[in-house]
Amino acid sequence: EMSSARTPLVAHELCEIHEICFEAEEGDFLWTAGADGVSQRLDVQTSSKLSGARFLTPQSAAVLSVDVVRNLVATASSDRALRMLDAGTGRLKLQLENAHGSRIICVRISADGRCIFSGSADRCIKMWDLRSSSTSRAVRTLRTPSACHAVACNLSLDTIDSGHRDGYLRSWDLRGSKDSPSSEIEGTAPILGLVRSPKSIVALRRDATVHVYDPATFGRLVLLSHDHFQVPSSAHSVRPAFSPDASHVAVPSSLGGCVIFDLSTGLASCVLRGASAKSSLKNSGAVAPTTSVSWSR
Repeated sequence: EMSSARTPLVAHELCEIHEICFEAEEGDFLWTAGADGVSQRLDVQTSSKLSGARFLTPQSAAVLSVDVVRNLVATASSDRALRMLDAGTGRLKLQLENAHGSRIICVRISADGRCIFSGSADRCIKMWDLRSSSTSRAVRTLRTPSACHAVACNLSLDTIDSGHRDGYLRSWDLRGSKDSPSSEIEGTAPILGLVRSPKSIVALRRDATVHVYDPATFGRLVLLSHDHFQVPSSAHSVRPAFSPDASHVAVPSSLGGCVIFDLSTGLASCVLRGASAKSSLKNSGAVAPTTSVSWSR
């Protein structure tokens, strides 16, 4: 087991950080999504906020999700808007108002930066083409029976996976015109987090279990659990992260910090314990829940 080696950085004053995401695998800069409506860029090496590299949503609508690919930052917020920011400056590049009929829970950018995928409490998944000159830019709307808490896409952009409140993991083949899942896996607990690599799909459920599936067959490879892994009771979405070589996965815990699993053995290889959050928890010294993990080299 390991403990945190760095002094915690207060990126947002007295509010929850919903998600974090490194700009690149080098891990020099990190973006946050805050309940205070702020998307903030941080310098990890100096543990400081970068002046000017931040964005505040209108009426301080909570930022629920953030993703970064190359120089593009995508954010999703409770005011039903998707926003694209310049990673270096925080300048607003594109705003899609009323992108969904309810709060947007998750947003992910494709690896090539051409498309973004969003999932919402309105039970829709949308694919947006960032190269399009159309006002809406939505090129695909996938309607589901339940709120979408997590999305993940493969590198070739022909398949996306989604995790839902009804416990289903759904896979969608984007190569045809059919807007129904190509595969489904039923579950007894809502899926709150999802990541995909060429060799595995990892789904985090509210019952504090981690399910690893084969992307080719959609069959379950292994079920992971650990005493230190618990899901925050109030979270609508949590964000796990693969190691750069996708051999391990880190899952955030409501007990603070995260648990790192070795996917080849199915065992926990490391527990990173969270630091106390006296400033935000009325000087109680309690450990702050962790809802998101991002992994750099």
